[in-house]
Amino acid sequence: MFSGCIDRNASLSKTLRISHVRSCNCQVKNLAGVLCVAGLMLAQQSVWSQAESANDDAEQEGRTLDEILVVAQKVEENIEDVPSSVSALDGIQIEALGAIDLTDLNGLVPNTIKQRVMVGNGGSFAIRGIGFYETDPLSDSKTQVLVDGAPHARNTGVLHDQIDVERVEILRGPQGPLFGRTSLAGTINVITKDASDEPGFISRLSLAEYGTRHLRLSADSGSVFDGSVRARLSAGFRNYDGHVKNDYDDEFLGGTDATNFRFKVDHDLDRIHTTLTAYRLDEDVDGLPVTNFQQDPRGTADGDVHLVRQDEHGFAESAEKGLTLRSDFSIEPGTLTFLANTQTADFLSWFDLDGRAGTEPPVRGGGLIINLGFGIEHEEDSLEIRFRDAHSERWDYTAGVFLFQEESTRTSYQNNGAPYSDTYGFEDAFITVVANQETKTVAAFGQADYHVSDAFSLVFGGRLTQDEKTVHIRHDPRPPPAEQTPPRRLSLTNTWDQPTWRVGGMYDVSEATMIYLTSSTGFKPGGFNGRATRVQNIGPYEAEYVTNHEFGLKSELLDRRGRISAAAFVMDYEKLVGLVRRPNFTGRGTEAIAINLGDVGIRGIEVESEWLLSPNLAMNLSLGHLSASWAEFVVDLNNDGIETDNSHLDVMMAPRWSAFGSVRYSRDTDRLPDSRLEFSLDARYQSRYNAYGQSNEDTYYRSAATKWNGAVSFLWGEGNSVSLFGRNLTNEAAIAFAYNALVPWGSFDPPRVVGIEIQITR
Repeated sequence: MFSGCIDRNASLSKTLRISHVRSCNCQVKNLAGVLCVAGLMLAQQSVWSQAESANDDAEQEGRTLDEILVVAQKVEENIEDVPSSVSALDGIQIEALGAIDLTDLNGLVPNTIKQRVMVGNGGSFAIRGIGFYETDPLSDSKTQVLVDGAPHARNTGVLHDQIDVERVEILRGPQGPLFGRTSLAGTINVITKDASDEPGFISRLSLAEYGTRHLRLSADSGSVFDGSVRARLSAGFRNYDGHVKNDYDDEFLGGTDATNFRFKVDHDLDRIHTTLTAYRLDEDVDGLPVTNFQQDPRGTADGDVHLVRQDEHGFAESAEKGLTLRSDFSIEPGTLTFLANTQTADFLSWFDLDGRAGTEPPVRGGGLIINLGFGIEHEEDSLEIRFRDAHSERWDYTAGVFLFQEESTRTSYQNNGAPYSDTYGFEDAFITVVANQETKTVAAFGQADYHVSDAFSLVFGGRLTQDEKTVHIRHDPRPPPAEQTPPRRLSLTNTWDQPTWRVGGMYDVSEATMIYLTSSTGFKPGGFNGRATRVQNIGPYEAEYVTNHEFGLKSELLDRRGRISAAAFVMDYEKLVGLVRRPNFTGRGTEAIAINLGDVGIRGIEVESEWLLSPNLAMNLSLGHLSASWAEFVVDLNNDGIETDNSHLDVMMAPRWSAFGSVRYSRDTDRLPDSRLEFSLDARYQSRYNAYGQSNEDTYYRSAATKWNGAVSFLWGEGNSVSLFGRNLTNEAAIAFAYNALVPWGSFDPPRVVGIEIQITR
């Protein structure tokens, strides 16, 4: 997908997203949505005839789809040879989309959701109906995020600005044997650009509505010291004024200042290749654009989803830095790889969740004031040592060990105003809970391919993981004049041992077509609750486990001018973990804790395709279908002490349908030597889905939405361009996420944005 089939080295278009299809009783109400769905259906029907008629012209030009290389199995190989569902988003096309972080890629891949939660650059990801929005640093993610193969363990911090990206690989389904912990739903691997052999400099400046200013720079040293060393420095600077207005003081919320730096050095010595990467990421957000759905249902009570009323703006501050070292040793049997990473991160977020301004408007159901926040201090280190042997005609295998340790501390703050303080701001907040967790992980893994014949291969692999977690929780008393009590200190340790496995086979039907059948598993360790103030609320809760059975096909068509991949899968998801509310130690309030809710059954299909219709015209089409339902869900959700059967509730973040379509067209001009115009348009559709998962009330649903995006670009020379772009062209107002934290609250996707971007390459 997105292999740059028109001109991979100069495709700098700003592909545009889709906006808004609402359906009720099977009637699509939005004209843009009707056109989108109809256009995708017509395109899919006619793509074969168009491709055949354009085949002769394309053959004259000698143009074919580029080969897509991925590291989905810990070794670089053609995506067509990987027996699993993998999408690869090319870095040039990611830049063309104007993507800032991973959420800007939402809708490009079937059965995948990438959304933002408004704390610590936290991401809310779901793959194949396995969703996750927890920001507690003591809780592991269900979708693993890697940067250059090194794990990013926490859900906070995964949405820092991504700069200088070579590609993003999205592996759908559990990836337990090769990728281990937290790859329950799948794995997202962000791969950054390596240093170039040639010296050069690239600058990209974007200017858009709402005060958006984004400057990205990268410089290559070229090969030095007899060609053994190459270095690349990348930097990004982003300013944004925000699009959500605070009706209380007429100021905007969500204003952002972000800086990003990455320094990458490659060194070759005999048969040893080493890459050292150092990075620093900082982001400050002034005012958090969240809406209290209790006072402003679905954000429409005041007629504007981007208008809120808060007497406390709130803020979010984050800083992350790290170092990654990878060395590949080429020895006679194969390749020995060392991959080490160390990183530290600090986050601080402060919210006004009640959405009130002074005493107006009153909070429905009482005078509860909810101004709270939390800070996170996080350190992690990882080391992976693996060996790849591919010298045998019959056997290819990868085997290794993985070591991981981290320490996370969460400090919770709260300010309810008088009589505890004179203001409702963070400066007068008091600490409620301090939770510290130490994690140690040891794993051994391996996967082998046995080539029974030239056409048929068997795949099998496994991993044994041991996770040990120790948690220390201190609950502090409230400040005077509240009744004083001694601090409460709680400590627990627990270990989880879990094997994961994968078995299957793949068969080459022809030189251009491969089919596969696999069964694979994924595992996420259990854990503790960092917000807990009572012993019975700390945990531990049990581990989660997924078994996935998948049948797929991958094929290249029309002499490599078409490419299609399809998969059908059935998954059993056991002991799903989600948040519920339980009484805190005072008995007068509640606290959010994670527990095992039950089991879910999931099945679905996925189709992705790419077509070179002519030397100047390319198209991408994808479609995903999900059917997710509870097999068992007996839990006390209402905090009344009575367990009930809740299996009628919709599974969180599991839209029944998702679709994507894009068209890119370019033609040469005589304006400048080696110049051309490029036009692009894309549409992304997701059907209605529940964003919370513990209530079927309309408040917690994201309506069916189709986002349109487009761009017109003038390109010349080697990598120079000027582009006019538009995102969310029909100004779709769809809920980004919804959650119940004492009161229901959430946020909405950004409105339509129009801008210009200039890129200069030297």
